[in-house]
Amino acid sequence: MNVSLFSVEKSLLIRWVSLAVLIIQNATLVLVMRYARTRPGNMFLSTTAVVMAEVMKLTLCLGITLYENHGNVSTWLHYLNEVGCLYGFSI
Repeated sequence: MNVSLFSVEKSLLIRWVSLAVLIIQNATLVLVMRYARTRPGNMFLSTTAVVMAEVMKLTLCLGITLYENHGNVSTWLHYLNEVGCLYGFSI
């Protein structure tokens, strides 16, 4: 019983940490984009910043799921396949 309680607590902790990190990341993105748009000089496409932010979020989320699978890549790939992230890819 203690093992399942520990895993539930760990899962809840990871969820809250993930939420906090993604909130901080999104708030930082908005502030940095606003700052970059107000200074003089060459401009960038806002879509480029959004794509890069999404790539960072994807990397973070994949890293968290890898951590949840104890760093075992084989188990992690099976998990991703199970939840539907790897449609069309065979493991």
